[in-house]
Amino acid sequence: MTMGYRKFLDSIRAGTITERLAGYISILIAVIIIIIFLDVILRSLFNKPTIWANEVSQQSFGFIVLLGGAYTFRHGGFISISIFYDRFGHKMRAIVDILTLLCLSIFCLVLVWNGGKIALESVLILEGSHTYWNPPIYFLKLAIPIGALALWLEGLLNYIPKVALQLRQRPVEVKSAR
Repeated sequence: MTMGYRKFLDSIRAGTITERLAGYISILIAVIIIIIFLDVILRSLFNKPTIWANEVSQQSFGFIVLLGGAYTFRHGGFISISIFYDRFGHKMRAIVDILTLLCLSIFCLVLVWNGGKIALESVLILEGSHTYWNPPIYFLKLAIPIGALALWLEGLLNYIPKVALQLRQRPVEVKSAR
């Protein structure tokens, strides 16, 4: 069973899910730039503002934020308080990592559960944004549980091997100079 688990972890760790998702999401940055540039030109030079540019760029940015968390976590982009952590021994680091993973798991699983309910309701009614243009927003609401699940999986992939390594390491004995 351990080999199956390791194969599964290795296949995910290879970056297929998070890296592909990030590749698709990164396209949205270019889309936002083009849309805002186009809107500024139309509004400034031709006095013809668009009714859709603001909402499309906001929704695109929402996708970037919601789905970019796993990528950021994978590449160490979140801050950490290493001034304390680096001074801890292996067992204390393992305890801190276990507690961190527990908090991350609770947070992500609540987001998956509640975000999933909200997304399902939104999909069932094909919810729109309730503006004059009224684009669908259920796609954005679907990104909440997907992004939380991706973040949780990255947390598992990061902390489980780290804790296992720390628990296997033996404390270094310091010999006195006498």
